Amino acid sequence: QLSSAFRNWSLSLALYAQGRPGPDSFSSSAPLSSVDWAAGDRASPYAMAAQIDVMEVVFLGTMSGAPPAGGRNQTCTALRMDNAVWLFDCGDGCQGQIQRSKVSAANIKRIFITHLHGDHCFGLPGTICNVAVSTGAHLEREPLVLIGPTGLRDLCRVTLGATYCRLGDFKYQVIELADIPEPAGLPPGYSVQPDALHMNEVPGMVVHPNAAGEWEIPALPGDRGVTVRAVALPHTVPTVGYVVTEGTRPGKLDIARVRPVLQKHGLPPNVLSKLKAGEHIPLPDGGSLAPEDFVGPSPRPRRVVILGDTNGGEAAASAGQGCDLLVHEATNSCIEADIRAGFTYARVEEQTVAHGHSTPQMAAQTALAMQAGHLALTHFSPRYKGDTSEEGAAVMEEIVSLARNVFGGPVTAARDFDALLISIGGAVSMSAPAQPR
Repeated sequence: QLSSAFRNWSLSLALYAQGRPGPDSFSSSAPLSSVDWAAGDRASPYAMAAQIDVMEVVFLGTMSGAPPAGGRNQTCTALRMDNAVWLFDCGDGCQGQIQRSKVSAANIKRIFITHLHGDHCFGLPGTICNVAVSTGAHLEREPLVLIGPTGLRDLCRVTLGATYCRLGDFKYQVIELADIPEPAGLPPGYSVQPDALHMNEVPGMVVHPNAAGEWEIPALPGDRGVTVRAVALPHTVPTVGYVVTEGTRPGKLDIARVRPVLQKHGLPPNVLSKLKAGEHIPLPDGGSLAPEDFVGPSPRPRRVVILGDTNGGEAAASAGQGCDLLVHEATNSCIEADIRAGFTYARVEEQTVAHGHSTPQMAAQTALAMQAGHLALTHFSPRYKGDTSEEGAAVMEEIVSLARNVFGGPVTAARDFDALLISIGGAVSMSAPAQPR
């Protein structure tokens, strides 16, 4: 059974989205599996001011399609914000990559799925169990929140239910993104028991697109002002990319200027935190200290864009405009070895687009349209090695050059366990790799 705290938290969040009363007056005897969160609904009551210092992207898996090979695992990207970790996609073998890296499973709070192809979600059931075990099966924590296209809820219920998963008091919650455009001719998805909660599942939500055609992910406890929007991408199945934007953080407090004022009026130092947070501080003589007189401008919020598989990343250009880091797939390339074998770039691009994917040059065009500060390529074909051999390094450098020649800015071809640090202000740099343990 859900504890009272978890039940109140889940029902309050779900019912608040509908403008309905809280759990004290909730009387339905039927299990609540999801509620609609329509564009224009009131904001979540859990939004908080952002105070994030470390923002780092860790690549746990950088390969497309086939089973892990050539030093690469299937797609999984971690966004670390101080001690909180958000995963983006969860390919097969993801939980093993987490255990071998510096990413802590116990710190995973959200898992965002871009689309329901197996190389992006087959590792999800095991990762859910890994998070549950890592945090302690009977240790109360906020539910693990899973966000993704319609069908994600069924995927979790079927796999966890059919395998008799019992995760103690651990809970997860699913937020599904409704009405993602479907490619023509796509067969209908399979659905099971839409109203039956798994024993470890708490009520979730269904989010509908707003007037701009974007999905605004509701703010949840612990998000600290970080906002997430999903945007539809062209692929062979319903697919989205995610735009993660840091909340406004306070500017720098001019200590040298404010200290004499505090001493003159006998004010304690603890008023500084209030002043920096934007509060006016009353003075004994009837005046006040105004934040704008002592606090500098807020730094530009950091923005990271992580796209799913696509042959048209420009669809996210508006939502991700000015991002500090764009993570974009580059499944196939036309490198020198391909040209010697008789291929041309036009032929490679045509075949890549037909399968719903991108080349490094296409990713670079998206980075240009988005005015991104840094482009990180991932989701490579298994034929591109991800090891540190001379051959592998040469191929990756060639792929980087193909993108850089179009983009003009900094480009990284990610290997498993590479990590990129986004500093306050937006500068992106390679950080200490999340080396296997």
